[in-house]
Amino acid sequence: MSSTTLKHKNSDPLPNSEHAGYWPYSREQYSHASIIFERFKSWKYRLEEVEEFFDENEKIERQLSKQYKKIAEAFKPVEDEYGGTSTYLTPIYNTAITLSKEHEDFSKVMMEKINKKISEIKREHENKYRYLKTRVEEAQKETANIRNLTISSINNHEKANNVNINAKQQMDPWLTERVVVNVLDKMITHENSFQAFMSKMFSDIAAFDESTVQKLQTIFTEYSNYKISQYSNLSGHYNNLLPFVNNIQSAGPFRDFDRRYQITSNDIWSKKRTLEEFSYKIQPHSIIKEGPLYRTAEIRSSHWKPVWVILTETGYLHCFKMDMEKKVIRDYTIKRQGTGSNIVAEGQKGYNDLKKPETYFSLRIGNNIKCVESTKKKAPKYTFDIVLDNTVKSRGPGDYKVAAEEIKRKKTFFGSKKQESNVVFTLRADTQDIYNNWVDKINAVAENSTVSDSLASIVASPSVLSSTGSISASDSVRSTPSASQVNSPALSPLSSAASLPVVAEEKAAPKETEKKETEKTD
Repeated sequence: MSSTTLKHKNSDPLPNSEHAGYWPYSREQYSHASIIFERFKSWKYRLEEVEEFFDENEKIERQLSKQYKKIAEAFKPVEDEYGGTSTYLTPIYNTAITLSKEHEDFSKVMMEKINKKISEIKREHENKYRYLKTRVEEAQKETANIRNLTISSINNHEKANNVNINAKQQMDPWLTERVVVNVLDKMITHENSFQAFMSKMFSDIAAFDESTVQKLQTIFTEYSNYKISQYSNLSGHYNNLLPFVNNIQSAGPFRDFDRRYQITSNDIWSKKRTLEEFSYKIQPHSIIKEGPLYRTAEIRSSHWKPVWVILTETGYLHCFKMDMEKKVIRDYTIKRQGTGSNIVAEGQKGYNDLKKPETYFSLRIGNNIKCVESTKKKAPKYTFDIVLDNTVKSRGPGDYKVAAEEIKRKKTFFGSKKQESNVVFTLRADTQDIYNNWVDKINAVAENSTVSDSLASIVASPSVLSSTGSISASDSVRSTPSASQVNSPALSPLSSAASLPVVAEEKAAPKETEKKETEKTD
């Protein structure tokens, strides 16, 4: 028995432990048979991995061929309505076609000369394993039967030798000895035959193993040579392409396209556009007067808010909200500090960037308009009312009665109040001169109005209207550019000749004790 006993973690124990007593080498024989088939299983796993490796590489080559075809298609020189692909890039197209062919050819080589061989080796191993496994199991079974018969014969002979002389049934030891001799002779013959069979099988497996390794050597040698050849070809193609790529005229492709369609050279993109060339011509309307005044606050009528007011030659009085402190306005209108340009700039913001014809409120000045000194008790100095006579019937597109009803529901709406049949809008100036100028200008426009039905249309900005009711803008209301913007330069809106009035200091709740101070401020 060998000093080294081969064992395997998956080997089964000896089927009959009694065999170890007469055939001490039986356990090692059984272990060798198990180990040799474990090697077959190991080869099966390795061949599957090798097969997967070459299968995946073949797929990669096929996919690379497909992708190079896509690149070639992208740079294919064609003529179409958009100029096609410039001939500057034709070498890229040609190289991509060649590279696609290289990978396609290598994919076919792998499929025909490598992958098929791997599949054949794997199939041979599976067949060899099944064949030898069956033969060994048959030989082991026959050997086990002979050994069992030998043990049985020996046991019977020993009983015959040890039987009591007075026993009723006795067997002549000579006869049992004859049986043992015969069985041992057959057993030894079979043992030698079994060992010869196993030895031959091991030699056969060794030769098969060697053949498998040689076939794999051939496959990997062929694969390496194919790969080296492919790398050499690919390297040559890329080396030929590289100088061309480095010297491509990058502006060339678009230059060819532009030469065909004259995109950048066309004066439709370079000629400067002016309003004078625009087909629509504005018929300008001038501003009679504009400037800062004050209106009563929506919630507390004793508070006054700055507004920018404009009187146009078209017969409209527009009021825009103004984001400026009263003190800043009065520093100019009352104290005559500075030029007032900051006030004009802030006020004209309301219409200089007008995207919709919207104002805080607008009035169409007609023969139903009167501009008089305020009749409100305790009214601050320089306060005047614009009175709209509600008895004059409206037949215009902007129904005045709608506006009047809205004002009745909201008493402080637009800083106005309902007085019997009239609607009153109250505004306030900063000085007597500004006050007189505004009253005279508004009354003059009202008296000279040529509107046939003498209407007063009220238009409110959506930012002022409540969610419960609104006044629609009349189609006759339009925002109008000032004469200074369209025609010849006009006087400053804050000049004494053509400026808007300025409002006096805000009083939260005028009282008799504060009247004297208010008059001084105004």
